[in-house]
Amino acid sequence: MDHFSQSLALGAPGAAEAGPKQNGDGRNEDEAQGLASLPPAVLDTVTSLALAIDAKDHYTQGHSLKVAAYAVLLCEELRMSDIETEEVRLGALLHDIGKVGIPENILNKNGPLNAEEWDTMKQHVTFGAKILEPLRAIARIRKIVSHHHEYFDGSGYPDGVKGSDIPIGSRIVSIADAYDTITSDRTYKKGRAPEEAMAELERCAGTQFDAELVHLFVARLRKLPNPLLEAAPVPIPATTRA
Repeated sequence: MDHFSQSLALGAPGAAEAGPKQNGDGRNEDEAQGLASLPPAVLDTVTSLALAIDAKDHYTQGHSLKVAAYAVLLCEELRMSDIETEEVRLGALLHDIGKVGIPENILNKNGPLNAEEWDTMKQHVTFGAKILEPLRAIARIRKIVSHHHEYFDGSGYPDGVKGSDIPIGSRIVSIADAYDTITSDRTYKKGRAPEEAMAELERCAGTQFDAELVHLFVARLRKLPNPLLEAAPVPIPATTRA
């Protein structure tokens, strides 16, 4: 995994320079330009890795694509800008990229994880942040990945941050991730009906999830003819093609 992160750094803007250039507001130039400064080939690489991780298990194939689609629904309800929505979509798409560092016997275990295995599994958010660390242009997306398992009451991981201290993109992805996991089949359980999944989100609102975001998400799902979305193709953002 370290070698992969190093190879991303070599392909990222400014990697050969002594250090990042700062602009007037204290951010480096890559962070200020965001996705526009990221070479398409680099984004293609990390996206392909995220999808390959999903595809390793028949039951999780398409999971990240669906999480991204659900996350966009909530972004739309919040009237987020196109750029903010795209960052959240990519954060959702990449949220499990750190699972590349988790042993397959834990990832694909047919049953509940024991305490030691669960501690190992939780490291995937840290691994994901480390993989994306060289890509300064997507620092906000990296934060989404790093904190998507934080709980609104502060009992989540890896840092135990709570409430509005959790990046809003992470709070959105957390809800989208949970909804798709609840409604999807896994080796250890059968997917539940959409209404059951919505009820579970509402039950955990204010503790695990941001209650306001849960309310908006459930309301949006109930407007849809079918509240179960299919995995959509992955577009490469036009902002990276400039």
